[in-house]
Amino acid sequence: MLILFCFPIIGLSQKYEKTISLSQFVQELKQAAKQGAGYNLENCHITYGNSDKQYLSDNNSRAVINEVLNFDQHSLVRISNCKFGGQVSEKTINERGFNNNLGVFSSVLELRNAHFGDLIFYNVDADIRLDSIKAEIGVSFEITNKKPHILEISRSDINGIYLNCHEISQFSDIDYEIKLIIYDPN
Repeated sequence: MLILFCFPIIGLSQKYEKTISLSQFVQELKQAAKQGAGYNLENCHITYGNSDKQYLSDNNSRAVINEVLNFDQHSLVRISNCKFGGQVSEKTINERGFNNNLGVFSSVLELRNAHFGDLIFYNVDADIRLDSIKAEIGVSFEITNKKPHILEISRSDINGIYLNCHEISQFSDIDYEIKLIIYDPN
């Protein structure tokens, strides 16, 4: 299992060009995989609502996508400048019980049992958990916003991992603490 923590110093809010439901996001992923195409989602807020119950757990702040997603080995799935879910309430934080602090600061997006070519998360406002996935080319996780995030990978076959956490600012360069934890769950 691999866990990445990115802890910046300052917070920032962002506006998004469009909003879709979690169910719509899953439908788009399934359709793209079925067509053998890649998938690109930019500048979008993916909301967790009542119509998404089949994918939600942990007081509706953890999305678990365990669908047949078999993208071509050369495909590119890119999610950039997107937010998953809403603000995590203190009640949820206190009730949930956490594994390695996943979901303390953000909603969680968990992908299970999926196959990708290249999977890229760029500036995604969510903690990401990849469980039993295959990435023929690799996984990229790059954060340039000012909020802590976690990438957790377990039981997965990934050919390469690119990790980058930094702030892009005209005024300053803020460093992040990056912590990698690798262990065998057995």
